[in-house]
Amino acid sequence: AGFGARLGAYIIDYLVVGIPAGILIFIGFAVAPTEIEACTVAGQFGLCEVPTGAGWGIIAITFIAALIGIIYYFGKLEGEQGQTIGKKAVSIRTVDSTTGQPIGFGRGVGRLFGRWISGIPCSLGYLWMLWDPNQQPWHDKMVSSRVVTS
Repeated sequence: AGFGARLGAYIIDYLVVGIPAGILIFIGFAVAPTEIEACTVAGQFGLCEVPTGAGWGIIAITFIAALIGIIYYFGKLEGEQGQTIGKKAVSIRTVDSTTGQPIGFGRGVGRLFGRWISGIPCSLGYLWMLWDPNQQPWHDKMVSSRVVTS
């Protein structure tokens, strides 16, 4: 599958999972108990409202819940079914590079983490597909997968 279709699927998927995850994390910050502390901001002494220990716990729980949701989404849909909502929208799918079958939950999750690695060095891992003979970015190479038109 070409770069444009993959980019379109990526944008759709991150809207599908990013908006609910962002709302969940926002709720965590909104309901977290806070306390007033003395602080210095930009050289000025004042009072700041900061989360309590329990507040940071609530924030951490909502962040972890959002992360679990994202991992499940990509592991289940991309790994087990071969298509996320974004990939269905642009008619592409993720398959094993040798068998052409879905890659499974574990490799779907591995591919998700590989995406994060692909983005670290100025998105070089994503752009790699532009000159790779098999059009594979780093995260596809990591889990032996390919994205094909469906």
